[in-house]
Amino acid sequence: MRSSIPAQRLLSIALVVLVALHLAPVPGDPAWVVLGVLPWDLAWHLGWMALATLVVIYMTGPPWPDEPAPARRPPPPARPSEAPP
Repeated sequence: MRSSIPAQRLLSIALVVLVALHLAPVPGDPAWVVLGVLPWDLAWHLGWMALATLVVIYMTGPPWPDEPAPARRPPPPARPSEAPP
């Protein structure tokens, strides 16, 4: 399987979005609570890590080219001096 250009573009866009979200300040009020227990800024970072995990999983699929199969060659013939008795 060869790497496709659309898969590489999607990966590039996803990586740029991850970097932008990582460098951007956390939006909202730090006093907000998510699901009744998580502070907003912790939930933001957990969501970012989940998104980064999905990008890494995707990265190892379509955009990553497979290694070519090794060339199949028959073994070289044994020299007469190395032939079994």
